[in-house]
Order: sequence, then structure tokens, then C-alpha cells
Amino acid sequence: MTLAAAFRDRAGRALDGLAVRAFLVRPTSAGHDRAVELAALGEGRYRTTACWRLRGEWLLTIVARKDNETWQSTRRIHLR
Repeated sequence: MTLAAAFRDRAGRALDGLAVRAFLVRPTSAGHDRAVELAALGEGRYRTTACWRLRGEWLLTIVARKDNETWQSTRRIHLR
């Protein structure tokens, strides 16, 4: 599975130089949570490829940090 994220400021400019991590939490069963780093691709884009064996519902939280600032977004996703 490929996980990608793009970051832009309020003016629409790409945000580069971020440390980006994704956290996947399995809300229906303990012990399967994962954390992965996303690699910078340039122009505010970040991506990783990983294998998740369990299908179904997950909570995906993406956290990006640079200097004193942190951005975070959480969504419920379904892996097939």
C-alpha cells in the first residue's frame, strides 16, 4: 500500500523540509498499531510504501513537524 500526503500553506505554497510520520491504529483489536516515516518527494509531497496485513477499519493520523510547528490530521480509513 502506498500512503501519500501533500502540504501547502494558506497561500498555496508547497511546504518542504517537514518531518512526516503516519500512525495507523486498529480500533477493533490491540497490538497491530504501526508508525511509518514518509519520505520527502519535493514540492510539498511525501510518500511511503508499506505492507499492512490486516484489512478493515483503521485510524490514520498524519503528523508533520518543522521547527516549533506541528500539523496533524486524523481520518478513519478502510483497507481492502
